[in-house]
Amino acid sequence: MWRQRLPGVFRPILNHSLEDADAVWCVDPRSTASLERELPALAGRVHWFSVWADPRDFDPGTERQRRGERDSLMKRLHLGGDARIVIFAGRLESQKDPLLLVDAIAMLRERRPDVQLLFVGQGRLEQAIRRRASDHGIGERVHIHAPVTRQQLASFYRACDVAACSSAFESGARHVFESLACGTPVVSFDVGQAKSVLAPLGDMGLLVMQRDARSLAAGLEGALARNGSPELVARCVAAVEWAKPQRALSGVFGEYSNWLEA
Repeated sequence: MWRQRLPGVFRPILNHSLEDADAVWCVDPRSTASLERELPALAGRVHWFSVWADPRDFDPGTERQRRGERDSLMKRLHLGGDARIVIFAGRLESQKDPLLLVDAIAMLRERRPDVQLLFVGQGRLEQAIRRRASDHGIGERVHIHAPVTRQQLASFYRACDVAACSSAFESGARHVFESLACGTPVVSFDVGQAKSVLAPLGDMGLLVMQRDARSLAAGLEGALARNGSPELVARCVAAVEWAKPQRALSGVFGEYSNWLEA
């Protein structure tokens, strides 16, 4: 935000803050090259580490567990057994662009009359989401649930058919990794680190390269056409198998070890 609104102020402050840094760690892999271009003195000291899904909370569970969690969510939302649920987990703020997701669901409803949208989170756009859904005539298809614990969120992921990331920008996004770790496909724009885990699943059409509601709707339609088979669950889990806290943070811990030994 500061870079966009006050670039003349942002860069001198950034230069001063980082010029004596021993190392700079970035979450977005695209930030490393851009930061070294802006601050050549940092060359060789800018590193990247991935986000992760904590395996203590996010896992695919058993088939029986997934069925039970799905039945429970259906009852909670008062839905019939044939409903297909798209889940959005995160802040209901402009960065996450939940209104674009509502637009995509509105476009999708004629081809997928069984589709439902579940928001899990809170934020300033909650009422705008309700109004947009009502304007599209899909108010009964859009559900907003208050934030939940990590364990409850994992249960929601396992109960849903696909997760959606409609964000305008991200460093992670962590919920992309967490949903996949629960065995649930994700449809996302090319933000943050989403490409690193979704590109290998390219034949599933989960990475949306053009940022508009129609493209997002097409990606969701493709994901919903799959039947949630054990094979699909296994592929999603395998896509983030490498994204564990120990591996993601090993470089950071290594740097600290070097400094302590110096």
